[in-house]
Amino acid sequence: NGFATKPSKNSLHVYDLTSTASRLGLTFESAVGYEVDESAGDALILREPASMWKDNKGVVITLSQASVSSSYSKNDVRKDLVTRLDDIGQAYKEWKPSNTAERALLNGPGYYANYRAIMMDGTIVRGRIHMALQGNRVITLHIEHPAEYNEEYVELHSHIRSTLKEI
Repeated sequence: NGFATKPSKNSLHVYDLTSTASRLGLTFESAVGYEVDESAGDALILREPASMWKDNKGVVITLSQASVSSSYSKNDVRKDLVTRLDDIGQAYKEWKPSNTAERALLNGPGYYANYRAIMMDGTIVRGRIHMALQGNRVITLHIEHPAEYNEEYVELHSHIRSTLKEI
């Protein structure tokens, strides 16, 4: 998919310059070598191949959208993020989400939260969910990864977020 940029000094990733979520109308830079799943019409899922897993866990990145009414507001984004965190937390043995923090995505108003969780098999994971209002849709960028590599994967999340553009 085009050219790749060199990773930063401590990065685990080389970035691909031409990742596209056509159905979502978005383009972004992401890690080279991840498996792409576009089988759900409203989402693009990137999965780290098993050969790249660390600590019994591969990274999963989901970029999705949901249509909302014209009366949907930034406050609704925050409420939906809290609900999403509660829903996701049900699948874990232990769940510790952070408070929400305000941050735009694609210049749209939004919020994000981090979490630390212990899977049923004892694997410790971390993640970040970022949701923002973009016109009459909510864009969600969610990453989950092995806990001990938090800095590297938050860097990947930040890179995707900073290169995300509408096409």
